Amino acid sequence: MRLLRFLRPSHQHTAFSATLLMMTTITLSRVIGYIREAYIAYAFGAGQQTDAYVAAFTLPDWLNYIVAGGTASITFISIYTRFLAEKREQDAQKTFSIIITVMTTVLVAGTILAEIFTPQFAGWMFHGFTPRQMQLCVHLTRILLPAQIFFYVGGVVSAVLLSHRLFLLPAFGPLIYCSLSLAELSPGARWGLRPSHSAPSPAASPDHF
Repeated sequence: MRLLRFLRPSHQHTAFSATLLMMTTITLSRVIGYIREAYIAYAFGAGQQTDAYVAAFTLPDWLNYIVAGGTASITFISIYTRFLAEKREQDAQKTFSIIITVMTTVLVAGTILAEIFTPQFAGWMFHGFTPRQMQLCVHLTRILLPAQIFFYVGGVVSAVLLSHRLFLLPAFGPLIYCSLSLAELSPGARWGLRPSHSAPSPAASPDHF
């Protein structure tokens, strides 16, 4: 019964239980992340496809760090927790509403612009790519870009939950992300990636999307 209570999303954790939960989930997510990288090395090798795949994360990560990172991790958390400490729940909720509305709008606009100018950005950043490699990089970048909107919203919601000592869902977020990112690599040919030991196939080209 104590374990079930510990795993309830509404359970307010103590410092010890929160530390134990975070340590466990972070360790598991790191293990899964290592398995993912090992699978990429095994299935796709250290070739042009892998370079394009790694490069495709550059623009989405940059957009996330520049537009969302500082707001979610510093400004919002400090203001929200101060309002909670002062028992100003209504002001805290108002801050949450304003921050998530304004920054999500900014991030959506930034994502649309990044989608439009992805070829120019990739051409500026990765001069040594072949035309086919550049095409794959642009294709994968455009798939990854919209995810930054959900990462930002999830980060703000996680900050709110942590402020209320609700650690379960924020702790499992990275674990779920790593698990799904590993699972999606299995049908990698759908996204333009092809295992290094397989024969070329027309379905593996981004031209078919």
